[in-house]
Amino acid sequence: MKQPDGRKALFMVMMLSLPFYIGLGAAHLFDWDEINFAESAREMIASQNFLKVQIGFEAFWEKPPLFFWLQSLTSSVLGVNETAARLPNAICGTLTLVTLFRWGKKIRDVRFGLTWACLYAASLLPHFYFKFGVIDPVFNLFIFNSILWSYAATDQLAASSNKNAAYIAGCFSGLAVLTKGPVGFLLLALTFAGFHFAGRFRQLPATSFYMRFGLIFILIVGSWLSAHIYFNGFEIFLQFLRYQAELFTQPVAGHKQPFYYHFLVVLFGCFPMSFIALPMFGRQAMPDTERVFLRWMFSLFWVVMILFSITTTKIVHYSSMSYLPLSYLATYCFLSRKRIPSWIRHTLWITGTFISLLWIIIPWVFNNRQLWIGILDKDRFAYDSFNIEVDWPYWISVPGILMLLLSILIRTSLKNQKRAPVLAFYYSYTVVAMTSLFTVILPRIEQYTQGPAIEFAAKKAGAPVYLATLGYKSYIPYYYFRYPAANGPGKDNATVLLDTPQDKPVFIMTKSDLGSQDDKRLEFLYQKGGFRFYQKAGTR
Repeated sequence: MKQPDGRKALFMVMMLSLPFYIGLGAAHLFDWDEINFAESAREMIASQNFLKVQIGFEAFWEKPPLFFWLQSLTSSVLGVNETAARLPNAICGTLTLVTLFRWGKKIRDVRFGLTWACLYAASLLPHFYFKFGVIDPVFNLFIFNSILWSYAATDQLAASSNKNAAYIAGCFSGLAVLTKGPVGFLLLALTFAGFHFAGRFRQLPATSFYMRFGLIFILIVGSWLSAHIYFNGFEIFLQFLRYQAELFTQPVAGHKQPFYYHFLVVLFGCFPMSFIALPMFGRQAMPDTERVFLRWMFSLFWVVMILFSITTTKIVHYSSMSYLPLSYLATYCFLSRKRIPSWIRHTLWITGTFISLLWIIIPWVFNNRQLWIGILDKDRFAYDSFNIEVDWPYWISVPGILMLLLSILIRTSLKNQKRAPVLAFYYSYTVVAMTSLFTVILPRIEQYTQGPAIEFAAKKAGAPVYLATLGYKSYIPYYYFRYPAANGPGKDNATVLLDTPQDKPVFIMTKSDLGSQDDKRLEFLYQKGGFRFYQKAGTR
């Protein structure tokens, strides 16, 4: 088959990323992670202190600063808003697709690289996270590049091998640590160990690799740590290390799930590439030039899946690093097998049809809440949250109908073993799903889950008042109230605000299932959905 022109293919890859930029500001940021990270970036700008990560203008030791630097940059240009907070990941999406294309071209050819990038963009969760304001897409890109360049530096058959590869690998690993902490090096080290264990340690890298890698890694990480400890103190650094350890040993923030949780997330969330890749988990005959790279990808995939399955804190995006090696497995299987097995074809079609039908019935579900809202009566907050009026016009089903039509076209193309149309239809399917999700569905869903709280906080923004939550944790008051540095320590704490005299009116947000209406210190204002709003008695 004739190979596509390299420059035209690269242009096509960049065009594939355009949907990542659609609808970034259509929905408010979501509590916790999105608002938490955007608030840290906002406080960096407000305080002009870019070496200290803060929340409430006090030290926040859970994450290193690199992602917040990126958000600070986009927020400085576009203003403090949802689009600016999510834009770094959209840009990261473009860079990720270019990376996949570039390395696919090196490993095999232009067609492989183009297919790899397209299949990744055509899968649900990978596409979703390039439009969402969490750290993981940027972190994953750094880790993946570190592994790619480690492969280039240590494998003599790698077409991309060069003497600077070890330096580049160390640089990307150092940037990963500055993005998310020690796990940035841990994932690479475990993948490296797993790769050589699978190869029975027959071809360990030369000492020069470790020296070159370590030199640039220590330079990057050491520079940040030195500045961090010098300006912020050693205690904050210790708090940071303790928190990293807690993520692996304790169910932080209640995110405790069964061992198989991430396997289900990846299987169904990474549709369709996860199903396409399934035959790769059997025995495969491969050319020598790709067998080594395949071992790197399998090692990375299993390290991520096992590591985050045994940790007690399980959050959906923690396993997102596995999407990248999985996409290579899917691409290899998609292009290398003469026929896509019938059981894969049927599974793909059934799953795609099911998701399409879910999209179609969304407005019917929410316009007929009386049929199902009774099942929430044991959860007062959920019941009250979904018991408010939100407009769900039936035209919202149109994207689902388009997805169903595409699913039918996909079935026909799969049956006829036509790979290019299958890829184009799946990409269109995912673009329709994710664009409608961010522009139409999520803005309505968040009206139930957090809309009243954001509305209340935004109305108080800039006013000479104090605002805090009582009985639950939320970052909404910080970002949407635009928490001012002048408020001082403790003024974001409801207990402090209620128990001590204050010089400004005090407003409290709480949930309908927390019983705050019996607190004599609070004067009830109103309830909307699952949220109740109060003012401290005597602070008008």
